[in-house]
Amino acid sequence: MEYIAATLGILGALLIAFKKRAGFMCWIIGNILWIILGIITDQWGMVAQFAVFEIIAIVGWLKWRAE
Repeated sequence: MEYIAATLGILGALLIAFKKRAGFMCWIIGNILWIILGIITDQWGMVAQFAVFEIIAIVGWLKWRAE
């Protein structure tokens, strides 16, 4: 799961850099996987970090969608 989450995060950032809205979906799914992994491994700092990233990604997707 770790490699899938990392790949989705990197792919999401790359797609966003190229102004592709699909990047937000990759980023959002990757963040969810990191949150799940953090809960499973009892890494609450990581859960908090990726929860904030998740909020940022959702806000970005919604703002982009509104344009």
